[in-house]
Amino acid sequence: FISVLAEVYKRTKEELDIRKRTFYRYQNYGRLQKIKGYIGFFLASIILIAAVLVNHQSVLSVAKLNEKDAHTEKVINYLGNLMDSIMMLESKQHLYVITGLKRDIDIYKSSYIMAQDDLKLLEQLMQDDPDLQLRLFPVVALVNDKFDFSEKAIELRRKKGSPVAEDLIATGRGNQLMANIRKQVFKIENYEQNLKQQYKDEKGYQFKKATSLLFAGDILSILLFISTFIFLRVEIIRRREVEYELIGLNDELKTKNEKHLQTERLLQKITSDLSESNKELELFAYVSSHDLKQPIRMIVSFMQLFEKKYKGKVDAEGEKYIKFIVDGAKQMDELIEALLDYSHISKTSLRTFALTEMAQPLKQAMNNLKMNIEETHANITYDDDLPAVKMEPALMTQLFQNLIANAIKFKGKNPPQVHVRAYKEGNDWVFCVKDNGIGISETFFDKIFVVFYKLHIKSECPGSGIGLAICKRIVEHHGGRIWVESKEGHGSTFFFSIPA
Repeated sequence: FISVLAEVYKRTKEELDIRKRTFYRYQNYGRLQKIKGYIGFFLASIILIAAVLVNHQSVLSVAKLNEKDAHTEKVINYLGNLMDSIMMLESKQHLYVITGLKRDIDIYKSSYIMAQDDLKLLEQLMQDDPDLQLRLFPVVALVNDKFDFSEKAIELRRKKGSPVAEDLIATGRGNQLMANIRKQVFKIENYEQNLKQQYKDEKGYQFKKATSLLFAGDILSILLFISTFIFLRVEIIRRREVEYELIGLNDELKTKNEKHLQTERLLQKITSDLSESNKELELFAYVSSHDLKQPIRMIVSFMQLFEKKYKGKVDAEGEKYIKFIVDGAKQMDELIEALLDYSHISKTSLRTFALTEMAQPLKQAMNNLKMNIEETHANITYDDDLPAVKMEPALMTQLFQNLIANAIKFKGKNPPQVHVRAYKEGNDWVFCVKDNGIGISETFFDKIFVVFYKLHIKSECPGSGIGLAICKRIVEHHGGRIWVESKEGHGSTFFFSIPA
C-alpha cells in the first residue's frame, strides 16, 4: 500500500511540476506583457487627455480675456462719446450765450441728454469693478458741476441778456471744469489702454502655451502608441513560441496521463477497500460494545445481590472491594454506552438532512434536561431569531444536550446561566453556547475534544469523558467545526459552525 501511494505521489508531483512550470511561465509572462500594453495605452491616453484639458483651459482663459478686452473697449468708447457730448454741450452753450438762437439751445439740450446717457452707461459698465468706480467718481462730479455751470450761464442769458452771461463765462470756471474732465477721462483711458495691452500679452502667452503643450502631447502620444504597437507585435510572436511549447508539453502530458490513470484506478480500488474495512471496523466496534454490555450488567447485578445477601458477613475491607467492583463495572457500562453513542453517529451518514429551525432541537434538549435544570435552578435562554439549517435533528439535540449538561455540571457558585445565539460568518452559521461556569484553561482547549479525556477526577465530576468528543463528531458530520473560548473562573463559550 505504501509503495503504491509513493508511486502515485511521484507521478502526480511530476505532472503538477510540469503544469505549474508551464502555466506560471505563460501566465506571468502574458500578464506582464498585458500590463505593459495597458500601461502604454493608459499613458498615451492620459497625455492626450491632459493636453486637451490644458488646451481647453487655455481656450477658456483666452475667452475670458476676450470678454475683459471687450469690456475695456466699451469703456474707452463710452468715455469718448461722453467727451464728445460734453464738448458739443460746451460749444452750443457759448453760441447760445452769444446769439440766443433757438436751434443752438435745442442742440445744447440734446447734447446734455446724450452726456447723461453716456455717464449712466459708464456707471453700469463699472459697477462690478470697484477700482474703476473710484476712478469714475471724480469724472461724474466734474461733469455734474459742468452741467450746473452751463445751466446757470444759459439761465442768465435768458433773464439778463448776453453781457451778463458772457461775464460769467469770462471767469474761466467752465474752461477749468472742461480741463479737469479731460484730465480725469485721460487717466481712465490710459488705465484701460494698459489693461488692453496686458490682455493682449496674456492671450499671446496662453496661445503659445496651448500650442506647445498640444504639440508635445501629440508627439509623446505618437511615440507611446508606436511603442505599444511594438510591444504587442513582440507579444504575438512570443505567444506563438509559447503555444508551440505547450503543444509539445501536451503530448508529453498525454503519455504521463495514461500511466497516471492506471495508478489512479489502483488508488480508487485501495480507497474502496479501506472504506469497506472502516465500515467493518465500525460494525465490529458497535457489535462488540453492545455484546459487552450484557456481561457487565450481570456482574453489576450479581455483585449487588452478593453485597445485599452477605452484608455484615464480610469484613470492611471485603465490602470496600465489592464497592470497587460495582463502581468499576458501572463505569465500564457508562463508557460502553458512550462508545455506542459515538459509533452510532457515523451510522447516520446516509441519512438525508432536513432544513430545520435550530430552536427545535434546542428546545428538545432543554426538555430532556428538565430535571437537572430545575434542581440547579439553571436559566437557559436563546435568541428568538435562531436560523434554520440542514441537519439531523436527533444529533443536533444530542449536541445541545451535551453542551448544556456540561454547563450545568461545571457550574460556579451562582446558578447556571446559559445563552445560545447565532451569527452569519461567510457561508456558515456560527452558534454560540455561553455559560457562567468555572471556565477552562487555554492549555486544554484542544484536549477536551479528545475521547475519554477528563479535566477533573471522577469523584469531583462524574462522567465518561466522551461528551465533547461526541459533540465534535456531530459537528464534523454536519460539515462544520467546533471550538471553545474561555478563561478560568469566567465561564466558557462553545462555538460550532454549520453550513448555511
